[in-house]
Amino acid sequence: MNQPPFFKASLIAQVANVHMRTIKRHAAKQGWQCQLRGNTWEFIPPAALRAKCLAASSEAKTAGLNGFSIGASKRAEIFRANLRFAALAALDTATKTEPFERALVRVARDFTFRASPSSLREWQKNFAKHGFEGLLEKKRGNVGRKPKAKSL
Repeated sequence: MNQPPFFKASLIAQVANVHMRTIKRHAAKQGWQCQLRGNTWEFIPPAALRAKCLAASSEAKTAGLNGFSIGASKRAEIFRANLRFAALAALDTATKTEPFERALVRVARDFTFRASPSSLREWQKNFAKHGFEGLLEKKRGNVGRKPKAKSL
């Protein structure tokens, strides 16, 4: 017998208009067949929900999405890399008419996002070495200001 397809919990949740945790809870209670692919759980939902999932996944394929989407954090990271590239382009243009150090200071001052001359130097070095990927952030974990410790 042909086994029905597995669907990601996120797709089932979107179709059922509930949170993914609810889908996982229902799957555990009702004994849905599941598998772990990579680090994503996939389930075989009941027949009525399965039909909706099949329709939603076929719509995504006809729209050309094929299940690929970029999350908000990745989109923001790419946007910041584009801003850095624009700053480097402005720096390249400015160095043709004025000394490098003066161009660094002017470009760092002119851009609305925080850019220091040292940051521009670092971005320029990374861009020369790795291309556009060198402008992406390589931060991991909890980055930025941390909350102050509460005194006892």
